[in-house]
Amino acid sequence: SILNKGLCEFNLRKYKESVESFNQGLLIDKNDINLYLNKGAALNHLKRFDEAIDCFKKGLLLKKDDGNIYNNIGVSYYRKGQYEKSIEFYDKAIKYSNNDPLPFDNKGAALKALKKYTEALEYFDKAIELAPHEPLSYYNKANTYKLLEDYDQALNELEHALNINDKYINAYFSKGLILNILGRYDEAIENFDICIELNPNYSKAYLHKGISLDIENKREEALKEFENAIKIHPKFAEAYLNKGIILFKLQKYEEAIKTHDKVIQFKKDEPIAYNNKGVCLFKLKKYQEAIKNYNLALKYEPNYL
Repeated sequence: SILNKGLCEFNLRKYKESVESFNQGLLIDKNDINLYLNKGAALNHLKRFDEAIDCFKKGLLLKKDDGNIYNNIGVSYYRKGQYEKSIEFYDKAIKYSNNDPLPFDNKGAALKALKKYTEALEYFDKAIELAPHEPLSYYNKANTYKLLEDYDQALNELEHALNINDKYINAYFSKGLILNILGRYDEAIENFDICIELNPNYSKAYLHKGISLDIENKREEALKEFENAIKIHPKFAEAYLNKGIILFKLQKYEEAIKTHDKVIQFKKDEPIAYNNKGVCLFKLKKYQEAIKNYNLALKYEPNYL
């Protein structure tokens, strides 16, 4: 029941509590591999990656050929940004996992992070061969093609993912971003709307819908979307930044300054916020204050023009 309690806490995203429960279980039975696996997964969620790796390695002492453990160690290294190291463990996971598609997909993600896009696509394809009805690898392929600027192929892969799962919110979001790049703003907005329908608290969908509306010069509508994003995520610096830009375009300079101050509050080293605030102050003929903000922009981005 200690293990089950920990699993319930884990599923409720109470990761600290779940770690405590798994620790209690390990005091009773140090040879229960499931306790190590689940404790490590909870530690990963808490971004305590080194502790997670130590925990998984203790599990390996009990079962040296467990591909799932090697995969989880790879995930820990990946989330630490140590992509080469993660690949070492994904390779071991592939060796021991008996055709589990997940380590192939994870290795593809690590290769993508290393900008080895062609190799990444090969591993996503291997994952698809093993699990053709799993949308994740199609989604990861799409994002790789996006980085290669092959947007048509990226959209094709997203369609594959959505044909498998028509409620795959991340696929709709990526589709919206790509359609924006292609200048197909109305279609992009449709996809962001689907994201919002699936998850009304998806702040990034409101943000990017607002960006699309702004490009179409629908500024008042865009402003509402940025405000929606901020309601959901009150410390969303990017939403404040875009709101400030709209207010500037509407010649509401005082409001724009206050909004850019919010950006700076949540992201002190954002040069665009200081520059935009400087432009607003210039419009208000507050030249000395404007210069101060331009200097701050240059402090964080010396080549800012």
